[in-house]
Amino acid sequence: MRGPAALRIAGVAVVAAAAVATARAHAAGAADGASNRFDHRDHAAKLKATDDTVLACERCHASSPDGTLVPVGKRDHQPCKQCHGKIVMSRRELERSRKKDWCAFCHAKTKTGPRQFVALYSHRVHVRPGGSGKQCEACHGAFGDAPPRTGDALRAGHALCGGCHATAAEPKMTSCAGCHVDATSERGRAAATARPSNPFSVAGAFDHEKHANARRVGREGRACLTCHANIAQAETDDVVPLPTMKGCFDTCHDGAKAFSAVGATCTRCHASPAQPPVATPTAPLPRYDHARHATRRVDQSDCTACHALDAAFAVRPATAAQPHRPCSDAGCHAGEFFSRRPQVCGTCHDGTAPWIAQPAVARRRADSDFGRDISHAAHARAGAGDCKACHGDPYRGDAAGSGHAACAPCHGQRAQPAMTACAGCHRPREAAAVARAPSAWSVAATFRHETHAVDPRGGGEPACTVCHEAVARAERVADIAPPTMRSCDACHDGERAFKTTGFGCYRCHRREER
Repeated sequence: MRGPAALRIAGVAVVAAAAVATARAHAAGAADGASNRFDHRDHAAKLKATDDTVLACERCHASSPDGTLVPVGKRDHQPCKQCHGKIVMSRRELERSRKKDWCAFCHAKTKTGPRQFVALYSHRVHVRPGGSGKQCEACHGAFGDAPPRTGDALRAGHALCGGCHATAAEPKMTSCAGCHVDATSERGRAAATARPSNPFSVAGAFDHEKHANARRVGREGRACLTCHANIAQAETDDVVPLPTMKGCFDTCHDGAKAFSAVGATCTRCHASPAQPPVATPTAPLPRYDHARHATRRVDQSDCTACHALDAAFAVRPATAAQPHRPCSDAGCHAGEFFSRRPQVCGTCHDGTAPWIAQPAVARRRADSDFGRDISHAAHARAGAGDCKACHGDPYRGDAAGSGHAACAPCHGQRAQPAMTACAGCHRPREAAAVARAPSAWSVAATFRHETHAVDPRGGGEPACTVCHEAVARAERVADIAPPTMRSCDACHDGERAFKTTGFGCYRCHRREER
């Protein structure tokens, strides 16, 4: 036997089989007042025990031609009379009869008790891949409006389905088992399971109407399957896959049509859940390594792809000009940005929860990927021989300039290389100032520039090159030798200042306290 009749009988048989196993518990629950809802399993078990009758759906339920359910009582209680005999009684007869308790199963103001049947709905069957949103709107209304729920929820559901299944579509509205299954069965439990809360949900910020009417999106924005493309693979209503962040990026939020989904805009869509899960790396990841990425054939020739300078030529955080670019590019870590537990974020951020603003954290290393060297000789030839311009005024204790701030006054104007020409100074794996091993003859622990601010030979302030003779010839920082004791003899001759060849060695040479 095939067709709706066979499907109906098979479905009812499933209900009856499940009823035998659970009838005793449900019957006891109904007897002690735990439930005031009609118990299908209890009735199926009692019928099976008395006359081997199957409790078929159509024995009690009927529907109008358009699929709308007709309440059981509207048939003059005929289904109930088949077993319970006379139902309609006078008030006095009813008060004396134990049947008054049976009435509460249908006429109670509130219907409590376990859910016995669930309706299966397959989006995969109802939605054609690539179809327009009209097929979705037949049930959901325009742009995400909820399905109509006038009157009883079940009758409203039948009214929606009747437009198709009352005529040609299978299963027919009269084939109850075509959609409804026992809630205790494996399929029933799967369908009745509520979708777990999703901390990454954007339901609080997403507006269907706004997206549908956005001019830059066009007609695609009005088609439900533009975003819900994966709904065609859904088996049941309770496991309908949600749109993915990659889908948002591929269709609209690419940074051109709308703000980039992988930009620094997480909190525009993701709101903090009541109990956000831990989304923090177990340990900060190491800083970005240029050399390691070079072995992976990552083109790093254009420094501005990641780095940018502010108005004062200070270096902004990496990717600040184009948030997360090029890390989020398809050839790099794009998959990480679409993951719920990304790891690459830990390179710059301490956390990965999208509902919390995550400031970038500078992670410095002892050794730099890019060294920088300065030719003192070139600066001297260019007429920029004023050491104080970069090093500050050591005689008065002014702090020395550092980094871009020291170079910007000249190279931010006309001096070459320009501040925006990174490769003019920075070269991969080239060390800048080589750290010297401490010398046993060093006078750094006792020498003070402030006490040498006046030249005893003629007054005035001595030039830096009087002592630092090698500076004007040094092409590299490593070529700059410390001042020699002979350069001190010009002043420390025993007349202008104590003699360097005397017995006061300890006055200058002293082990630095560590």
